[in-house]
Amino acid sequence: MNFKDKLERGILLLDTYLNDKKPDFFPDLEFGAVILSGISNDLKSIDKHRKLFNKFMDKTTAFVKRELKDTKAGEFYGYCTLFDVFIPGRELFPDKELHPWWWLPDQLMNEQQLKVWKEYQKYRGVSSFD
Repeated sequence: MNFKDKLERGILLLDTYLNDKKPDFFPDLEFGAVILSGISNDLKSIDKHRKLFNKFMDKTTAFVKRELKDTKAGEFYGYCTLFDVFIPGRELFPDKELHPWWWLPDQLMNEQQLKVWKEYQKYRGVSSFD
């Protein structure tokens, strides 16, 4: 799958999830390990596909915001999905300047959400990536 294909696949996954009124599954492994990692491994292609990349990031932002509101099974419900998508990439691509999408949840959280997010990371056995 080339860079453009990854962006298009990511947009399709996000659109499908965001348009579902009661989603019960998000393919976090595919989205994180294939799509986001693929972007991080091919940074030079972002400029070539800037318009599509911006659309992808807008959809990713909407996804994160939706998950931050998801508390149907308790306070950590949406955080679980965010953790599974974004935390593994921080270990592989720790440079926030080059790979800011891995820190997108933190950028969109308010102070209370950020506090809960850090508690959740500790609960899952990961130290904070400040």
